[in-house]
Amino acid sequence: MVEPGAASEGYFSNIEGFLDRVQQVAQILVDSAKNPEEINAARKSLEKIKKAREGNLAFSIIVKDPFGNSALLGDNVERKELSEKEAGKLKKPFLVLEKS
Repeated sequence: MVEPGAASEGYFSNIEGFLDRVQQVAQILVDSAKNPEEINAARKSLEKIKKAREGNLAFSIIVKDPFGNSALLGDNVERKELSEKEAGKLKKPFLVLEKS
């Protein structure tokens, strides 16, 4: 699961660009891991990302965006609106302005 942090920024990308970002984070985890178990888990993640990028691992991307600012475009994209309960479970920015 990928969740945005407090300082995250929005960006435009394709699936390859998304996998690049995930791969960069996984590499940071390998480089900063303190014990063999963490290193092994991070390396396994890197290997899965590599296989996915090569087309040798089927995967799905699920975007849960309570603000509706995200989109996946393509012929095989399925769209499902989040319920209020599902959206309420997602992380939100520090400040949310709502119209009352």
